[in-house]
Amino acid sequence: LAVSEFVKRVLEDAGVPGEKISVVYDGVPLLKPSRGSLVMAPASNDERKGTTLALEAARLAGVDLKLSRDLERQLHEAALFVYLTYSEGLGSGALLAMSAGLPVIASKVGGLPEVIQHGQNGYLVENDAQEIANAIHLVLADGKLALRIGAAARQTVREKFTVDHMVRRTMEIYRQVLS
Repeated sequence: LAVSEFVKRVLEDAGVPGEKISVVYDGVPLLKPSRGSLVMAPASNDERKGTTLALEAARLAGVDLKLSRDLERQLHEAALFVYLTYSEGLGSGALLAMSAGLPVIASKVGGLPEVIQHGQNGYLVENDAQEIANAIHLVLADGKLALRIGAAARQTVREKFTVDHMVRRTMEIYRQVLS
């Protein structure tokens, strides 16, 4: 089982036959819609995650950035979520923020483009501090845009990335293998 088409391609490139790989997207709980005011990003000491880049982009944007180690508990404080990384299978943190109806600005890497449609349910950016700062400004400057993007993000999770979807798809694959 692979958590994204991106991970499936990585496995195929490593020699695993494609017909032996099934994609089952991660699922997240549908959180209560956030109505907070903070710009938030996940806290990480992993150099492949973009914590340092997020801090630099926030500085350029002139906003404070709250780093969270407990997203499920703290996302209600956010108005915008920044998810930057240099390597990503799918992006469960981005999905969790989307489930709370938050607009997400995410790196255009790995499986994230399978989740986020740029300008529709979030924003995909290159890992460039100024480009990220510009996206932060765009979302924070237009409350109606932020609400529209956040609602579309939440709907995306509801339709495709809930825990129920993940469990159903996993059970479907198990039934196929066992029959």
